[in-house]
Amino acid sequence: MADDCDEFQHFAHRRGMINHIDQMLEFAGNVHVGRWPVRSCIGTLRTLSKIAKAAANPEQIETWNKEHEAYLNSEEFLTWNAAFKEKEENDPIRNDPDPEGWKRFLEETGLDKKEGEEKSKEPSADTMDFAEKVGIANPKEATLQFKLLKFYMRIAKGDLALTTIQTMVRQTPDHAKTHRGVELFETWLASDAGKAKSAINKVASDLFTGVVLKDWKSKHTLDTAASKIDLELAYESLKSNNKGNGLKDVMSAIDKDPLRSARVHIAEKIHLRLANASKT
Repeated sequence: MADDCDEFQHFAHRRGMINHIDQMLEFAGNVHVGRWPVRSCIGTLRTLSKIAKAAANPEQIETWNKEHEAYLNSEEFLTWNAAFKEKEENDPIRNDPDPEGWKRFLEETGLDKKEGEEKSKEPSADTMDFAEKVGIANPKEATLQFKLLKFYMRIAKGDLALTTIQTMVRQTPDHAKTHRGVELFETWLASDAGKAKSAINKVASDLFTGVVLKDWKSKHTLDTAASKIDLELAYESLKSNNKGNGLKDVMSAIDKDPLRSARVHIAEKIHLRLANASKT
């Protein structure tokens, strides 16, 4: 009886370990899939976009740098630093080397390089790795793919941009973001950045634009009638035309979209875009 109990215990232990390993492998395979990884990635890309815009203003960077130096010498930081040095060594926030995130900001902009060192537009390796994995794991998330497309074009990763627009054309051919993405990608290809030899594989891009994209355009057109009753489509139309049909579509969609009460965030974006357009 004791031997039977012992044997059953070992069997249950082995079975439990196998189940745990299976669950762990399943989790590892799906860790980048779903709503929260997508939202996290989109939030990261938006933050990087804001960082890139800030880094384009050297005078502002110099001002922030002086403010950071003043903060490091302030009584507030010295008090904080002294208190954190007294915390236990296993405390995860003990002796935070970058309490204001300034060093991380400089790393993401490439401004942490010393004079004479090459400055890169690329963010850190872990950020790039996360963005690529989430993008591959969620091919039908058109908004995510659109954000990735703009991100890759901005940092001159042409091959990744080409892969992303191919995913959009194949996985979400009728989505408004796909139409906007194609428009931006073609504009980027015609720009100096897109024409650079190191920017993109010309053979692959010519094959895509000459065959795949041509076939897609013949079958898929942005439904202008739908944009008059769909607030999301109208917003995409507004991005291309602030004063023409885009504005008319928005005014129509605000009244006719049956889901307008659930799309308050889009209405807010439309308001901000129109407000900014009125200032220019």
